[in-house]
Amino acid sequence: MGDYEKRIIYISSDNSNFISDSKFNIVFDLAETMKDVAYIKVMRSEIMINVTGIDTTLINDINIRDSDPVFITLNDYNRISTRVGDNTIKFFDLININLSEKFGNNVPSGSVISFKNSPGTPTFNPYNSDTHILLSDNNFSKFNIALYDKHNEMMNRDDIVSFNMTICLYSLRKKVSQL
Repeated sequence: MGDYEKRIIYISSDNSNFISDSKFNIVFDLAETMKDVAYIKVMRSEIMINVTGIDTTLINDINIRDSDPVFITLNDYNRISTRVGDNTIKFFDLININLSEKFGNNVPSGSVISFKNSPGTPTFNPYNSDTHILLSDNNFSKFNIALYDKHNEMMNRDDIVSFNMTICLYSLRKKVSQL
């Protein structure tokens, strides 16, 4: 770990700029350009949605079901792939919406509920299996983030009350960009 500097980045829909008025697509501008980033690790992803009931909560005008995923894209970094219909899709992270796991059959109507994903181990080791290796584009100054529903359609901005993500960036101490 002595070869890497760690930097924790907190991204929120409140401290980002929306690209679209109708879809959940944001840009988070970093205060400075990150250089020589070798690894990126998701520490936590969270969405908050307005829940109207177990069978009446909508995302993209479709009723959500238990374990429906919310796919998260972050720039072009793909850690996870799956199939939606006949298509293979790739994305950076996902959050499962589990209403009954949280509330059983007593889902509170009209409440803003948080759904989280805190993957992997709580360590900051870049060699953990949940760490993404950046092979290219290791100098950047912003993150582009979009949320997609279970049908791989970009989510409506109004369906998400809030989005938060905490990531850890591992940069080389000996800056290749300065050699």
